[in-house]
Amino acid sequence: MSLKKLFVATTIALSSGLAMANNVSYDYIQGGLIDYDNLDGVNFEFSKSFTDNIYGKIDYSDLENGGFDVSILRINAGFNMELTNNTDFVAELGYEDVDADFGFDDNG
Repeated sequence: MSLKKLFVATTIALSSGLAMANNVSYDYIQGGLIDYDNLDGVNFEFSKSFTDNIYGKIDYSDLENGGFDVSILRINAGFNMELTNNTDFVAELGYEDVDADFGFDDNG
């Protein structure tokens, strides 16, 4: 491939990504299944805008691998500000709780 064709392809790819960045929404619900090597589980995420610039997000994952179980809960508050039509400044402050069970009884 010539350098000119590579430049044109790269420019088109970057331009389409920038065009998709307009009107970003912080209101969404998503979920998914996790299947990574021997680790399986589910993930749920919920995000809600409170004002034009402030939003909250909750993310929960439950993972297991035989006798090893992990639950992860994340609660974040975020601030976003549009810098240009294609760029947002985003800052988040959050809390994370990880509960791990290694498959043995610690009560004796």
